[in-house]
Amino acid sequence: MFTVLPSSCCGPRLANAVGNFVKKAASLGESAESYKSKIDGQIQRLETQVGELPGKEHHKERTALGKKVSALKGEDRYIDACRVVKGLMPVHGNFTNEIQAATTKMSADEAARIAQETEEALMQMEPVQKPEPPQGDHEKRKNWQDRLAILEKKVSCEVSHKTTSTQPAVSREDAEELEVIAQEVVDYKETLKKNSGYTNKSLKADQELAKIEERLDYLAEFLLLPQRFMENGPSVEWTQADGKKERERQLARRLARHREASGLSPSEAKEVEESLGCTELLVRLAERKAYLRTEGYTEKEQDKASEAKAAGEHWREIYDMCNEL
Repeated sequence: MFTVLPSSCCGPRLANAVGNFVKKAASLGESAESYKSKIDGQIQRLETQVGELPGKEHHKERTALGKKVSALKGEDRYIDACRVVKGLMPVHGNFTNEIQAATTKMSADEAARIAQETEEALMQMEPVQKPEPPQGDHEKRKNWQDRLAILEKKVSCEVSHKTTSTQPAVSREDAEELEVIAQEVVDYKETLKKNSGYTNKSLKADQELAKIEERLDYLAEFLLLPQRFMENGPSVEWTQADGKKERERQLARRLARHREASGLSPSEAKEVEESLGCTELLVRLAERKAYLRTEGYTEKEQDKASEAKAAGEHWREIYDMCNEL
């Protein structure tokens, strides 16, 4: 406990020194934030006074007030308070107890963050458990591959025009068989996702399944065209990539011959034959749906596609018009 002697017992210099010491000791309990707020208030009041003294006649007063503001801002304790409030270390040794507490707290938070990141890294390093396929998976895939091989052999013979009595041509039943296999593959993938823990990513990574789907797409280009199974059967032109115009002409001639046999005059039959737009629309519709199928659209989504729907409606109108001839 300090005892302040009266100024009559000692010199004025000693009294002022003791008073300043006591004042400083009393202010040691202030926090950095409260001290900064106090000095900021003093600075704001001085700056307000400077603003209230315009003109040359108050130049000296403004200068004196400005020096006081600079002195407050340059005070060591104020500088340290500003740094501590921002979470920085004091440069003049003031408020060290606060920064130590903040450092201890920050270290604890940092340790918790590092521990969490380490735990996540360890979890990522653990081997990924691959989903288990259901029982009978290999046999089912082998069955699809065998059935697809039979269809591919038939299509290959048709493309090379080597159909014999022992190797029958592609039939409507083959197209139906392809659709059955495709539906089985779709159902199989849904079963893997629901019951075996597969995701879309793991399904795409299944190379064997992807190969089966590629073979399905290849066969669909030959077997799922609506023009394939006409009354006279397919010809070699149907399987040639550059035979589109020839296929259109064949369809038109067949339609004309059918109308003529039904009682139409040659001129009316010729008018039907000249209506190649209907067959061209049919080809366009089939090609559009085949493209949508390769993009992953279901049959229902293909029918809803605006272009395919518009083409289909146009084709039906022309076909109805031909029926009225």
